[in-house]
Amino acid sequence: MWRIKSNILSTRKTLITNFMCDTSTSNKTFAELVEIFGNCKDKFTTKTDISKDLRVLKFLEDMKSDKWEGPIFIESVNGIVQGGVHRGIAYLICIRDGISESELPEVLINEPIFE
Repeated sequence: MWRIKSNILSTRKTLITNFMCDTSTSNKTFAELVEIFGNCKDKFTTKTDISKDLRVLKFLEDMKSDKWEGPIFIESVNGIVQGGVHRGIAYLICIRDGISESELPEVLINEPIFE
């Protein structure tokens, strides 16, 4: 596992194509997903959130309140993130909201990152 910084994580492509209220079909980067989440989260309830994307809110709560235990694991296959996407979104929202990386859990990815 390799440590990944927030600026690099934000540029990584994910397996997610359509997300929440965005219906485009291209693979989204973490930065795009953070923006979509911010624009769309209030349009969903737990009953209308079929993909369970609102779980990002629980991850955010845990990270911001120091309840998150251990590192955040991101699984990537051939450069496309396939696991840990919602945790990564929450992590980047924490960064955007002014929490420093040193105050948050370490983010680890299973593929080497060349910066």
